[in-house]
Amino acid sequence: MRKRILLIALIGISNLIMGQVSDTGDKVGIGITNPIFKLHISSPSNQLMRFTSTNGTWMDFESTNATIGNRIWSIGHFGTSGKFGVYQRDGTNQYRLTINHQGSVGIGTTNPDMKLSVYSDNKYISRFHSNETSNLMTGIRIGRKLSTGGGSYADLVNLSDGFGISAGYSGGNLPLNTQNTNHIAIYTNFSTRNIGIGTTTPGIWKLAVNGNIRAKEIKVETGWSDFVFYDDYKLPTLKEVEKHIKEKGHLKDIPSAKDVEKNGIFLGKMDSKLLQKIEELTLYTIQQQKEIEELKLQNKILLELQKRLEKLEKK
Repeated sequence: MRKRILLIALIGISNLIMGQVSDTGDKVGIGITNPIFKLHISSPSNQLMRFTSTNGTWMDFESTNATIGNRIWSIGHFGTSGKFGVYQRDGTNQYRLTINHQGSVGIGTTNPDMKLSVYSDNKYISRFHSNETSNLMTGIRIGRKLSTGGGSYADLVNLSDGFGISAGYSGGNLPLNTQNTNHIAIYTNFSTRNIGIGTTTPGIWKLAVNGNIRAKEIKVETGWSDFVFYDDYKLPTLKEVEKHIKEKGHLKDIPSAKDVEKNGIFLGKMDSKLLQKIEELTLYTIQQQKEIEELKLQNKILLELQKRLEKLEKK
Protein backbone atom coordinates (compact mmCIF):
# COMPACT_ATOMS: atom_id res chain seq x y z
CA MET A 1 0.00 0.00 0.00
CA ARG A 2 2.82 2.40 0.88
CA LYS A 3 4.57 1.66 -2.42
CA ARG A 4 1.41 2.51 -4.33
CA ILE A 5 1.03 5.83 -2.48
CA LEU A 6 4.71 6.70 -3.14
CA LEU A 7 4.33 5.80 -6.83
CA ILE A 8 1.22 7.98 -7.16
CA ALA A 9 3.04 10.87 -5.42
CA LEU A 10 6.04 10.57 -7.72
CA ILE A 11 3.80 10.52 -10.78
CA GLY A 12 1.99 13.61 -9.50
CA ILE A 13 5.25 15.48 -8.88
CA SER A 14 6.56 14.45 -12.29
CA ASN A 15 3.39 15.72 -13.98
CA LEU A 16 3.64 18.95 -11.98
CA ILE A 17 7.24 19.47 -13.10
CA MET A 18 6.46 18.65 -16.70
CA GLY A 19 3.55 21.07 -16.50
CA GLN A 20 5.95 23.83 -15.46
CA VAL A 21 8.65 23.05 -18.07
CA SER A 22 8.03 23.04 -21.82
CA ASP A 23 10.39 22.13 -24.62
CA THR A 24 9.60 23.35 -28.14
CA GLY A 25 12.70 21.90 -29.69
CA ASP A 26 15.23 24.72 -29.55
CA LYS A 27 13.55 26.74 -26.76
CA VAL A 28 12.90 25.87 -23.14
CA GLY A 29 10.19 27.50 -21.08
CA ILE A 30 9.77 27.38 -17.32
CA GLY A 31 6.33 28.47 -16.23
CA ILE A 32 5.39 29.21 -19.83
CA THR A 33 4.25 26.91 -22.65
CA ASN A 34 5.29 29.05 -25.60
CA PRO A 35 8.84 30.29 -24.87
CA ILE A 36 10.22 32.85 -27.32
CA PHE A 37 13.80 32.73 -26.02
CA LYS A 38 16.30 29.91 -25.66
CA LEU A 39 15.44 29.94 -21.95
CA HIS A 40 12.21 31.70 -21.04
CA ILE A 41 11.12 31.87 -17.39
CA SER A 42 7.73 33.21 -16.37
CA SER A 43 6.45 33.45 -12.83
CA PRO A 44 4.03 35.59 -10.79
CA SER A 45 6.79 35.81 -8.17
CA ASN A 46 9.44 38.55 -8.27
CA GLN A 47 12.13 36.01 -7.37
CA LEU A 48 12.89 34.06 -10.51
CA MET A 49 16.37 32.63 -10.07
CA ARG A 50 19.16 32.25 -7.51
CA PHE A 51 22.71 30.96 -7.84
CA THR A 52 24.45 29.85 -4.65
CA SER A 53 28.13 29.12 -4.08
CA THR A 54 30.47 29.08 -1.10
CA ASN A 55 33.24 30.90 -2.97
CA GLY A 56 31.63 33.55 -5.14
CA THR A 57 29.17 33.07 -7.99
CA TRP A 58 29.79 34.15 -11.57
CA MET A 59 27.85 33.92 -14.82
CA ASP A 60 29.59 34.20 -18.19
CA PHE A 61 28.26 35.76 -21.38
CA GLU A 62 30.20 34.84 -24.50
CA SER A 63 30.09 35.82 -28.15
CA THR A 64 32.15 33.48 -30.31
CA ASN A 65 32.39 35.89 -33.24
CA ALA A 66 33.40 39.06 -31.34
CA THR A 67 36.12 40.87 -33.30
CA ILE A 68 36.60 43.95 -31.11
CA GLY A 69 37.47 43.92 -27.43
CA ASN A 70 36.81 40.93 -25.25
CA ARG A 71 34.89 37.76 -26.05
CA ILE A 72 33.55 36.90 -22.59
CA TRP A 73 31.90 39.10 -19.98
CA SER A 74 31.15 37.83 -16.48
CA ILE A 75 28.85 39.20 -13.80
CA GLY A 76 28.65 37.86 -10.31
CA HIS A 77 29.31 37.85 -6.59
CA PHE A 78 32.86 38.23 -5.27
CA GLY A 79 32.28 35.94 -2.30
CA THR A 80 33.32 36.89 1.24
CA SER A 81 33.75 40.61 0.45
CA GLY A 82 30.07 40.92 -0.47
CA LYS A 83 30.82 42.82 -3.69
CA PHE A 84 29.08 42.50 -7.04
CA GLY A 85 30.99 43.08 -10.23
CA VAL A 86 31.33 43.01 -13.98
CA TYR A 87 34.45 41.14 -15.10
CA GLN A 88 36.15 41.20 -18.50
CA ARG A 89 37.76 37.98 -19.68
CA ASP A 90 39.94 38.85 -22.65
CA GLY A 91 43.41 37.87 -21.51
CA THR A 92 43.86 40.94 -19.32
CA ASN A 93 41.07 39.81 -16.96
CA GLN A 94 39.99 43.10 -15.42
CA TYR A 95 37.14 44.14 -13.16
CA ARG A 96 35.28 46.86 -15.06
CA LEU A 97 32.54 47.70 -12.54
CA THR A 98 32.17 46.93 -8.84
CA ILE A 99 29.38 47.56 -6.32
CA ASN A 100 30.30 47.04 -2.67
CA HIS A 101 28.03 46.14 0.26
CA GLN A 102 27.45 49.86 1.01
CA GLY A 103 26.12 50.57 -2.47
CA SER A 104 29.23 52.43 -3.62
CA VAL A 105 30.07 51.99 -7.30
CA GLY A 106 33.57 51.66 -8.69
CA ILE A 107 34.47 51.96 -12.37
CA GLY A 108 38.03 50.89 -13.05
CA THR A 109 38.49 50.00 -9.36
CA THR A 110 37.31 47.22 -7.04
CA ASN A 111 37.53 49.43 -3.94
CA PRO A 112 35.24 52.45 -4.40
CA ASP A 113 35.67 54.92 -1.53
CA MET A 114 32.88 57.24 -2.75
CA LYS A 115 29.35 56.60 -3.98
CA LEU A 116 30.90 56.74 -7.45
CA SER A 117 34.66 56.25 -7.88
CA VAL A 118 36.04 56.35 -11.42
CA TYR A 119 39.65 55.45 -12.25
CA SER A 120 41.15 55.55 -15.72
CA ASP A 121 44.50 55.74 -17.49
CA ASN A 122 42.96 57.89 -20.20
CA LYS A 123 43.26 61.69 -20.34
CA TYR A 124 39.49 62.15 -20.22
CA ILE A 125 37.66 60.09 -17.61
CA SER A 126 34.05 60.78 -18.57
CA ARG A 127 31.83 62.70 -20.95
CA PHE A 128 28.31 64.00 -20.34
CA HIS A 129 26.24 64.98 -23.35
CA SER A 130 22.66 66.16 -23.67
CA ASN A 131 20.55 66.30 -26.81
CA GLU A 132 18.68 69.32 -25.42
CA THR A 133 18.05 71.64 -28.38
CA SER A 134 16.46 74.60 -26.58
CA ASN A 135 18.39 77.61 -25.33
CA LEU A 136 18.22 76.31 -21.76
CA MET A 137 21.46 75.31 -20.11
CA THR A 138 22.33 71.66 -19.54
CA GLY A 139 24.76 70.21 -17.04
CA ILE A 140 25.47 68.23 -13.88
CA ARG A 141 23.82 69.00 -10.54
CA ILE A 142 25.57 68.26 -7.24
CA GLY A 143 23.45 68.82 -4.15
CA ARG A 144 22.83 68.01 -0.51
CA LYS A 145 19.83 67.92 1.79
CA LEU A 146 19.78 70.57 4.51
CA SER A 147 18.85 69.74 8.10
CA THR A 148 16.39 72.65 8.11
CA GLY A 149 14.53 71.30 5.11
CA GLY A 150 14.98 71.81 1.41
CA GLY A 151 18.41 71.55 -0.10
CA SER A 152 21.29 73.29 -1.78
CA TYR A 153 23.06 72.41 -4.97
CA ALA A 154 25.71 73.53 -7.41
CA ASP A 155 25.50 73.10 -11.17
CA LEU A 156 28.28 72.58 -13.69
CA VAL A 157 26.48 73.86 -16.74
CA ASN A 158 27.06 74.18 -20.45
CA LEU A 159 25.49 77.45 -21.55
CA SER A 160 24.72 78.46 -25.11
CA ASP A 161 27.86 80.58 -25.16
CA GLY A 162 30.21 78.82 -22.75
CA PHE A 163 30.70 76.89 -19.51
CA GLY A 164 29.71 77.99 -16.03
CA ILE A 165 29.12 77.16 -12.37
CA SER A 166 25.94 78.14 -10.55
CA ALA A 167 24.38 77.59 -7.13
CA GLY A 168 20.74 76.86 -6.45
CA TYR A 169 20.21 77.95 -2.85
CA SER A 170 19.44 81.50 -1.75
CA GLY A 171 22.27 82.73 0.43
CA GLY A 172 24.49 79.79 -0.46
CA ASN A 173 28.22 79.89 -1.08
CA LEU A 174 30.51 78.22 -3.60
CA PRO A 175 34.08 77.64 -2.34
CA LEU A 176 36.83 76.15 -4.51
CA ASN A 177 39.36 74.73 -2.08
CA THR A 178 41.44 71.78 -0.98
CA GLN A 179 40.08 69.30 1.58
CA ASN A 180 41.53 71.53 4.28
CA THR A 181 39.01 74.38 4.47
CA ASN A 182 41.79 76.71 5.63
CA HIS A 183 43.09 76.76 2.06
CA ILE A 184 40.27 78.47 0.17
CA ALA A 185 41.25 79.30 -3.40
CA ILE A 186 38.11 81.06 -4.64
CA TYR A 187 34.99 81.77 -2.57
CA THR A 188 31.71 83.07 -4.00
CA ASN A 189 28.84 84.40 -1.92
CA PHE A 190 25.78 83.93 -4.10
CA SER A 191 23.51 86.13 -1.97
CA THR A 192 25.76 89.19 -2.51
CA ARG A 193 27.51 87.90 -5.66
CA ASN A 194 30.81 88.92 -4.08
CA ILE A 195 34.00 86.91 -4.66
CA GLY A 196 36.92 86.26 -2.34
CA ILE A 197 40.31 84.92 -3.40
CA GLY A 198 42.21 83.45 -0.46
CA THR A 199 39.43 84.57 1.89
CA THR A 200 35.90 83.49 2.81
CA THR A 201 34.86 86.99 3.89
CA PRO A 202 34.73 89.26 0.82
CA GLY A 203 32.43 91.59 2.77
CA ILE A 204 30.98 94.45 0.72
CA TRP A 205 33.61 94.11 -2.02
CA LYS A 206 32.79 92.54 -5.37
CA LEU A 207 36.32 91.10 -5.36
CA ALA A 208 38.39 90.71 -2.20
CA VAL A 209 41.92 89.27 -2.47
CA ASN A 210 43.97 88.14 0.51
CA GLY A 211 47.41 88.41 -1.07
CA ASN A 212 49.34 90.13 -3.84
CA ILE A 213 47.96 90.85 -7.29
CA ARG A 214 50.03 90.97 -10.46
CA ALA A 215 48.58 92.41 -13.65
CA LYS A 216 49.79 94.04 -16.84
CA GLU A 217 47.00 96.58 -16.74
CA ILE A 218 44.11 97.61 -14.48
CA LYS A 219 41.31 99.84 -15.70
CA VAL A 220 39.61 102.04 -13.09
CA GLU A 221 36.50 103.96 -14.03
CA THR A 222 35.93 106.86 -11.61
CA GLY A 223 35.82 110.66 -11.42
CA TRP A 224 38.86 112.72 -12.47
CA SER A 225 40.45 115.99 -11.32
CA ASP A 226 40.03 118.34 -14.27
CA PHE A 227 38.11 120.69 -11.95
CA VAL A 228 41.51 122.11 -10.91
CA PHE A 229 41.65 123.93 -14.25
CA TYR A 230 38.19 125.47 -13.91
CA ASP A 231 38.11 129.26 -13.59
CA ASP A 232 36.28 129.12 -10.27
CA TYR A 233 38.76 126.70 -8.66
CA LYS A 234 40.43 128.24 -5.62
CA LEU A 235 44.08 127.26 -5.78
CA PRO A 236 45.65 127.16 -2.30
CA THR A 237 48.57 129.51 -1.83
CA LEU A 238 51.99 128.02 -1.23
CA LYS A 239 51.89 129.50 2.27
CA GLU A 240 48.67 127.56 2.94
CA VAL A 241 50.29 124.40 1.58
CA GLU A 242 53.35 124.92 3.75
CA LYS A 243 51.20 125.53 6.83
CA HIS A 244 49.20 122.31 6.28
CA ILE A 245 52.39 120.26 5.82
CA LYS A 246 53.86 121.62 9.06
CA GLU A 247 50.65 120.93 10.99
CA LYS A 248 49.60 117.57 9.51
CA GLY A 249 52.78 116.12 8.06
CA HIS A 250 51.21 115.40 4.66
CA LEU A 251 49.49 117.17 1.77
CA LYS A 252 45.88 118.23 2.07
CA ASP A 253 43.34 115.59 0.89
CA ILE A 254 46.10 112.94 0.91
CA PRO A 255 45.86 110.29 3.68
CA SER A 256 48.65 109.92 6.19
CA ALA A 257 50.93 106.88 6.32
CA LYS A 258 49.14 105.58 9.44
CA ASP A 259 45.76 105.97 7.78
CA VAL A 260 46.90 104.06 4.69
CA GLU A 261 48.39 101.29 6.83
CA LYS A 262 45.13 100.96 8.77
CA ASN A 263 42.47 101.48 6.12
CA GLY A 264 44.25 101.14 2.78
CA ILE A 265 43.43 103.32 -0.21
CA PHE A 266 41.05 103.31 -3.15
CA LEU A 267 43.20 103.22 -6.26
CA GLY A 268 40.82 105.25 -8.40
CA LYS A 269 40.25 107.90 -5.74
CA MET A 270 43.96 108.07 -4.87
CA ASP A 271 45.00 108.41 -8.52
CA SER A 272 42.49 111.24 -8.86
CA LYS A 273 43.90 113.00 -5.76
CA LEU A 274 47.48 112.56 -6.95
CA LEU A 275 46.51 113.99 -10.33
CA GLN A 276 44.89 116.92 -8.50
CA LYS A 277 48.20 117.65 -6.77
CA ILE A 278 50.07 117.37 -10.08
CA GLU A 279 47.64 119.77 -11.73
CA GLU A 280 47.96 122.20 -8.80
CA LEU A 281 51.73 121.92 -9.08
CA THR A 282 51.41 122.68 -12.80
CA LEU A 283 49.44 125.84 -12.00
CA TYR A 284 52.09 126.89 -9.46
CA THR A 285 54.77 126.33 -12.10
CA ILE A 286 52.87 128.43 -14.65
CA GLN A 287 52.49 131.23 -12.11
CA GLN A 288 56.17 131.06 -11.21
CA GLN A 289 57.13 131.12 -14.90
CA LYS A 290 55.05 134.25 -15.41
CA GLU A 291 56.75 135.85 -12.43
CA ILE A 292 60.14 134.81 -13.80
CA GLU A 293 59.34 136.34 -17.20
CA GLU A 294 58.19 139.53 -15.49
CA LEU A 295 61.37 139.65 -13.43
CA LYS A 296 63.43 139.12 -16.58
CA LEU A 297 61.68 142.03 -18.25
CA GLN A 298 62.20 144.25 -15.23
CA ASN A 299 65.83 143.21 -15.03
CA LYS A 300 66.31 144.06 -18.71
CA ILE A 301 64.83 147.51 -18.19
CA LEU A 302 67.07 148.08 -15.17
CA LEU A 303 70.13 147.05 -17.16
CA GLU A 304 69.27 149.49 -19.94
CA LEU A 305 68.78 152.29 -17.40
CA GLN A 306 72.10 151.44 -15.80
CA LYS A 307 73.86 151.68 -19.17
CA ARG A 308 72.33 155.09 -19.81
CA LEU A 309 73.43 156.31 -16.41
CA GLU A 310 76.96 155.12 -17.05
CA LYS A 311 77.07 157.01 -20.38
CA LEU A 312 75.80 160.18 -18.74
CA GLU A 313 78.38 159.96 -15.99
CA LYS A 314 81.19 159.70 -18.56
CA LYS A 315 80.23 162.98 -20.26
